[in-house]
Amino acid sequence: MLMERKPPPTSRPLGDYLDCTEEQIENALSIQSTIPEGEEHRRLGDLLLETGAASLDQLLSAIEAQRVERLRACALFSGLADDDLSELAAVFQEVTISPGIQFITQDDHDPSLYVLAKGTCKVFRVDDGDQEIPLARVFPGEPVGE
Repeated sequence: MLMERKPPPTSRPLGDYLDCTEEQIENALSIQSTIPEGEEHRRLGDLLLETGAASLDQLLSAIEAQRVERLRACALFSGLADDDLSELAAVFQEVTISPGIQFITQDDHDPSLYVLAKGTCKVFRVDDGDQEIPLARVFPGEPVGE
């Protein structure tokens, strides 16, 4: 039986770590609506660089601060000092996974550890009859794939 628990708050958006105005962020995001359907979604940071609302140094600093905060929210890393979290954040890679996509497969030997930054993740195993057996629900700040 799955234990129900209250999900922790999601991490703050990248714009919270930058000295950009709300208008600059909205202007950058408005570019998304002009991208033709089927073309790749562009990240906020890239849009802020393109519009001149943030410099590369400001963006990299904001990304590091956001990653450190996300790792600090994970109980696995919460006891680490700021310097240790910064070092760890530097080796983490961020991936975006669309809803409904399975990114970890039972019995695969994937050396990756994922820390959920946003959304929820359903963890299940498949029995001999190909039935999904729910194991857990992962919330932001929690590791999965360990």
